[in-house]
Amino acid sequence: MQSEVFFDTVHRNCRWHVMKKANEKLGPFLGRHPGLAEDFNECINESMSEDEFEARWAEMIAKWELAEHETFLWLKKYAKFWVPCYYRHRFFPFLQSTQRSEGFNAVLKRYINPHNSIKHFVKQYEKLQQRILGKEGHNDFRTDELEPDPWSPFPIEKQALAVYTRPIYHRFRKEFALIGCYNVQPQGNNLYQLVPNNEKCYPYGGRYYMVNANGGQFNCECCKFERDGLLCCHVLKVFTHIGVDAIPEQYILRRWTPAALETVVQPTVQAQDDVMPEESRQKLRFPNLSTKFVALAKLASASDQHDAIARRHIREMTTEFAQLNKVKRKRKPTTSAPEQTANPNSNRTSTSAPTTHQKTSSGPTRTRPVPPPTTSNSQQAPRSAPGHVPTAHTTGDVPPATKPAPATSQQGHSAPSAPTRQGRPNKKKKSTEADFPYVQQASDMVGASEEAMVILDPPRSNTKGRKKNRYPGGIELQAKRTILCTLCGLPGHNSAMCENSLKG
Repeated sequence: MQSEVFFDTVHRNCRWHVMKKANEKLGPFLGRHPGLAEDFNECINESMSEDEFEARWAEMIAKWELAEHETFLWLKKYAKFWVPCYYRHRFFPFLQSTQRSEGFNAVLKRYINPHNSIKHFVKQYEKLQQRILGKEGHNDFRTDELEPDPWSPFPIEKQALAVYTRPIYHRFRKEFALIGCYNVQPQGNNLYQLVPNNEKCYPYGGRYYMVNANGGQFNCECCKFERDGLLCCHVLKVFTHIGVDAIPEQYILRRWTPAALETVVQPTVQAQDDVMPEESRQKLRFPNLSTKFVALAKLASASDQHDAIARRHIREMTTEFAQLNKVKRKRKPTTSAPEQTANPNSNRTSTSAPTTHQKTSSGPTRTRPVPPPTTSNSQQAPRSAPGHVPTAHTTGDVPPATKPAPATSQQGHSAPSAPTRQGRPNKKKKSTEADFPYVQQASDMVGASEEAMVILDPPRSNTKGRKKNRYPGGIELQAKRTILCTLCGLPGHNSAMCENSLKG
């Protein structure tokens, strides 16, 4: 099915997992047959083509009589998915297993728990991304600022140090160090045979390799450049043999150089703020709260007492939610009321009342409306209620707010104030309108039109911040009251210690 959808892709199985399962299945069998493991590894690793693999496999099966072994039959059936010779010409840079994805999964598990929410997953993934970008920045710093010592004085290695990124250069240097393991034998017609001077050369084994150098093109049987994008040690050995001091440009992939980042396509659309809409937040809160309430329901169903506690809290929450909804409805902006139109049945027309400005020393200029003046003698002022002190208003001038006169009796004398104790003033004092002049001014604006309605600020305090209740010091404290005896009237003792009470 995969080959029918993705025509140009090569699907592979993890070689590490295949060999691990094979060792688990074949461990006792390989222990009873010494030498079978070496033949099996040579057949897998040193086969350069499919025909060579088929020939080596058939020879191994016939030598060890494995024609009816189930594990070997299964390995041969799926050989094209994990044996390297089937995808040797495909570009799989430095990949022989799923170690890269498995390694990333291991790192991901350190940051993320599968039981966490999506929001927590995104935050932790951003932290992981910052960690990866930090490592990339460290590698860029090493490439730009640090210069390691080359392994050899060959010009090819110096070119690789200047062209490749630091991690790729270390891979190249490791490959370049293997040129001492081979000897070059020219075969004519630009063919060179690489013969190992030791028994085996890891990871290429002990076989011979042919390098074709025709017209500036260098091809090797190991196909390392086609698979990893780096030249193998066999081609590099031929370079040193024929005197090539620079790597041709076609063998330097741009992806392994620092210039690879310059070709990154920048986004054309301006990034928007990552703000979750309120509807999405509501949908996200619902499953989270549902999970928590299900856990609480399990606890509440344990007994009648648990159930009563849960129901009591549910009623309290319901009441609080209702109060919150009322507050939200009150806070919603309301449209301004339409202007009042003149009443045709009345003689007066609604006009904007003139305003006067009163500037006090303790605050900014405060505006207050003045009722319109009377136009005829027929319009009389309304009768004042009993006990009301009338105030005179003139057009264009408003008297400042003054304290109300003390209440008088019928003879015209002022009424006595509340008795005090020992001459001390009474601390409990009733608030009057004079203490709140802005309330009095607001009451005067009741008859004014809505256009002249202005909300006044309260008077500014002369002190900064809150009024502090300062405790009196030792000098300000008054002397204590002299205690007199109730029996003899003398100071210095009370009735319990009086001599008269002792005599009686």
